[in-house]
Amino acid sequence: MLRASFLKTLKGQIKIFPFFLMFNSSGGLAADNSLIVGQWSLEMSIQGETLSIDLIITEDRNGLGGTWVGPEITDAVTDGNFVESMAGQQLANALANGNLGTGLLGQQLITALSGGDASASLSVQQIADALSGGSFQGAASGDQQVTNALSDVNFDGETLAFFRQTQQGPLEVSLKLEDNTLSGSLTAQQGTIPVFGRKIYIPTDEWPAPYNGVTPDLSFGLAFNNIGVFRSSESMINTCVRIFTGGLPSSVGGISEFDINLIAVSLAEATFQITQSREFNSFAALNENAEYPECSGKFETTTNTYTDLIEADEGFFATTWDLIDPSNLILQLRSYEEIKFN
Repeated sequence: MLRASFLKTLKGQIKIFPFFLMFNSSGGLAADNSLIVGQWSLEMSIQGETLSIDLIITEDRNGLGGTWVGPEITDAVTDGNFVESMAGQQLANALANGNLGTGLLGQQLITALSGGDASASLSVQQIADALSGGSFQGAASGDQQVTNALSDVNFDGETLAFFRQTQQGPLEVSLKLEDNTLSGSLTAQQGTIPVFGRKIYIPTDEWPAPYNGVTPDLSFGLAFNNIGVFRSSESMINTCVRIFTGGLPSSVGGISEFDINLIAVSLAEATFQITQSREFNSFAALNENAEYPECSGKFETTTNTYTDLIEADEGFFATTWDLIDPSNLILQLRSYEEIKFN
């Protein structure tokens, strides 16, 4: 049995293999779409200005959808240098070509300079501020962010494509997915604009971090830079498992490593039940040492045996478990060995 101090904290009650099977169903639980659904932080650069966009991709019974929030101009023109902004560029071109009055912006400026109502439009007020030494920041889109609905959202497993609906009409966007990054372009009247972004991890009660596990003390010389952890306050083990079949690395539904959460079922019998799972580190997050975390757990499908390194309150343990109830995903501790400091 486990040492008494470890067992004392285990309590509670509460579904490794049937769980894995759901990832191998014919529908795959829309596994491909799950890679793209969520919130993304995008950036694109126009004429030297950085635009920040919040892209939200959703999915319901009708398919994929979403919204585009932005753009918001940062590092806009200040100190009288307003040529780098889109509105400033239009003004500079008009002054250079001698056709100040041919465009709407030029007409607004003439109205403002000739005593007209400079507050009639936001762009005119910004131009007047810039010419009088004020800041021209936000001239291209105003200080407010704009939310645009997405249409014709499609993801083929590699590329996310959609149209962003604007007052000027739909703009086409095509972004390639690599790990948790998107890169591609937005097609606008000005031409093709490069876009790059990363997926934002949103913590939940079940998954407070982008991957399960903790970084062990390096002085113990463990074979993995990430191991499972027993949280005594919740009687829960947060860890991950690699899938093996016949001693060789394997996968289920194309996934070879899973995060799992286990809750104590019986203190007397040292049993735990798997209650949640997901793909391990799908965000490709790094640990505090700027390394990709490894998965210390191993599940052998031919024997229904699970082995893992687990950090508990009083040390590190090498553990071996048996899947005794596949229907309810209950594991029972067979043996353990405390790992001593080298």
